Amino acid sequence: MGSEPFVTIADSRPSDFAVDVTRTGSLPLIQPKGLLDGPAGKPLEATLLEFASAPEVLLDLSEVRQLDAAVVAMLLRLREQGVRVRCIEPSPAAESVLQATGAAMVLALSPV
Repeated sequence: MGSEPFVTIADSRPSDFAVDVTRTGSLPLIQPKGLLDGPAGKPLEATLLEFASAPEVLLDLSEVRQLDAAVVAMLLRLREQGVRVRCIEPSPAAESVLQATGAAMVLALSPV
């Protein structure tokens, strides 16, 4: 989306998971990369919570190779707590899980 990352958070499992945080306009843009499973959900949740007061948090799922149902549950829980997460640009793997769990509509899944 044209912004340079200002933060990268890496999991202890080399090259399995990382999160880039940038801004697009005034909104935070969080881009997890790799395997987004239960253990990777914890640093992602912490990152999302840092931006809980933003009007909306964009979660770019274009580089997610695997999305775990536990992470979907965490995203839905954050929505219920008032964190306005909108999932954008889902990879085929991420979109499949979001559609299958029924979370796609709640998380405002969109291509852009």
